[in-house]
Amino acid sequence: MARTLDQLLEQEKPEVVAEAKRKASEILATLDQQSTKEREREDNSVNAPPQK
Repeated sequence: MARTLDQLLEQEKPEVVAEAKRKASEILATLDQQSTKEREREDNSVNAPPQK
């Protein structure tokens, strides 16, 4: 039977759970930064004057 992430975390040591949450936050922050940069590039290319 497959277990959910919450079920797995319930059985882990608190320090392991804390480290996993810290790493997950770092990953999500990195992904957010990357998507923000991509949106900025798209906005800049749309708003740029036409090239001759």
